[in-house]
This record gives sequence, C-alpha cells and structure tokens, in this order.
Amino acid sequence: AGSDHVVSALGVTRQNADPWTIDNLANKAVLASALRHGANSFTYVNALGAERCPTRLTRAKTAFARALAGSGITAQIINPPAYFSDMMEVLAMARRGLVTVFRPEVRINPIHGADLAAYVVNRMEEGSTGTWDVGGPDTLTWEELAHLAFDAVGKRPRVLAVPAWVLPPMLGLTGLFNPRLADTARFTTWNMLRDCVAPATGTHHLADFYADHAR
Repeated sequence: AGSDHVVSALGVTRQNADPWTIDNLANKAVLASALRHGANSFTYVNALGAERCPTRLTRAKTAFARALAGSGITAQIINPPAYFSDMMEVLAMARRGLVTVFRPEVRINPIHGADLAAYVVNRMEEGSTGTWDVGGPDTLTWEELAHLAFDAVGKRPRVLAVPAWVLPPMLGLTGLFNPRLADTARFTTWNMLRDCVAPATGTHHLADFYADHAR
C-alpha cells in the first residue's frame, strides 16, 4: 500500500523450491497486490532468452512475464544474460586447478548487480512500458572467462572442453534423484551452449570482481 513502483527479482536460485510456485505464482501474487493498491508500474527482472529455454524454471518466468505484460499496469521486463555472482563457480573451479566448459567459443556478458540495479532504476524513472535486454560491459568467451579466473587466483590455466553429448544422460540421471537440481543444471548448461549476449551497460568488470574475491 502506498507504493508507486514495484520491482521484483523474486525467483528460485539454489533453493529446493518449485519454480512454478515462486517465479510464476508468487510473482503473480505480488502483481495482484500492486494492482489492488494502485501502483503505477511493475518492473520484473527476467532472464535473457527465457522464452526459448526448455526448462521448468524458464517456463515459469515466461508465464509471469506474459501475465505482467497483459495486466494493464506499466510493465517493464528486464532480461540480463547472467550475473557476476553466477560466475563464482568458475572462480571456484580455477582455485581447484581445472575449469570445465562445454563450448569454449560461446560468448556471454554477465552484469554486476549494482549495474543492473542502476539500469532498473533508470527504466523505472523513465516510466515507459517495454522489454529490455541488458548485459555487462565485457563480452567474453567461456575460455576467456576461465582465463580471467585463473589470472585472479594466480594459477596456470587448465581448461577442459567437455563434449555436449554427455549432458542428456548426466541430466537424466540427476533428474531421477533430484529433479530440481537437474532443472537448474539444464538451465545453466543451456546458457553455456549458445551465445548469451545483451546490449552492454555499466562500469563493473568481471576481472576486477574476480580479483576482489580472490583476495
């Protein structure tokens, strides 16, 4: 009550929760409250290419994005390719001495949370309805990203390209024991198999982020 603008980044990450319940239904509950209390706009942080990715997580995100777009409120949908925090697993692998990737040449430009927040506020203050793809200032291949991580931890680069054909049996086996984990892994690997590059913004660089965390 009393809020003019609502921004939601509500979604499942590593929690053992159903994406349909959180990313779709919980966001719809927040939207219903915003509409009921007369908010002027609703900004949703979605994911780049979510409508094309065949996972339960992205189906839930896409369902809510469509509901928001048709709700009548000023709807703003922001699609980042990935966050710097998502890249911490690469730094962890570099510390262990080996980074595994699926397609070393595939490109991505993850964005720092602060840069994404600034972009969201700019769109919110602008007040227009729309959908925007937004990434960080540096576009890197997964091999280049791995080398940044090795540089940060001061280790000799060792990058192993894993063939993509191992994914279906591996994910199928994981799904027998933990469907939620398998869906998350399917989403992550989907993004590692194709370019995920959005228009660049921001001033934070992944090399600096890695260097800070390596210290």
